[in-house]
Amino acid sequence: MAAGVAAAAIVLAVPFGPPVGAGAGWAGTGEATAVGRGCDHDGLSTALATIFEPAIGYTVVAVKVSGIDPGCAGHHVSVALTDGSGAVSSQGGPVVVPAGGGAVQVPVGPLAVATAAKVHTLLD
Repeated sequence: MAAGVAAAAIVLAVPFGPPVGAGAGWAGTGEATAVGRGCDHDGLSTALATIFEPAIGYTVVAVKVSGIDPGCAGHHVSVALTDGSGAVSSQGGPVVVPAGGGAVQVPVGPLAVATAAKVHTLLD
């Protein structure tokens, strides 16, 4: 995160927009998930990690992928953020799933929140 920007521990269920009234936090967006090798059987959840930059507004800097089954330990998670037309706007990973599964945070190239229409997640 940028220096001087305080992190806020907020989880929002906002489909297409920045967290309101926070300098940084989490926002939701549409999801599409692909799971390889059958390690996760009940699906994944994603949330956008955002920061507020005065010059450009709310910006996505990472995607938190959660709900990863313990059997996926050692597998890799990658994400792609697409815009409304389906074009990839930013991507990140692979990040190794830790022992016990759970959640990972995948850093992505900075992207304006308004541009991020859908998160595509690959677990392989």
